[in-house]
Amino acid sequence: MAFAFCPYCGGRLEGGFRFCPYCGSQLNAAPAPQPEPPRYEPPRYEPHRPDPAPAPVNPEPAPVNPADRAAEREKNISRAKAYCIRGMWNDARAIYERMIFDDPMDMDGYMGLVRVSSQNYTSYDDPQIEDNIRVAKKICGKEDLSEYDPDYKAYSSKECAGDFD
Repeated sequence: MAFAFCPYCGGRLEGGFRFCPYCGSQLNAAPAPQPEPPRYEPPRYEPHRPDPAPAPVNPEPAPVNPADRAAEREKNISRAKAYCIRGMWNDARAIYERMIFDDPMDMDGYMGLVRVSSQNYTSYDDPQIEDNIRVAKKICGKEDLSEYDPDYKAYSSKECAGDFD
């Protein structure tokens, strides 16, 4: 007796079944087409091309118009003061620290950090306040910083009198 085999699972079939007793596939239908295996294509030969010249490591920066730089600086100072008024201390601190990073002798940057550390001149709790005031006084060479920030004068008189809660 000749045996037939299921074209889907390879199970041995003994009778005239319409469905395979092992996998349940319909036997009188044509077997599912098998996808063709991918064809092997040998790698293509390409002639060697020299690498392009590398870009310069430190290209010369584009010249900046001093008027544009001053306008950008004033805009940043205004934005940082607005952040202080809204209580967004970290955003304001980031602007002032960037100003100091760009110019380590920037008085507005240090006075801004005093403003941020004191929470817009309302507290004296942050230990960085004294450091920022000391650096600002050293940079300007003066003890009175109120000419750089008028709000500082009222703050320093309160701080000296101990009027903070």
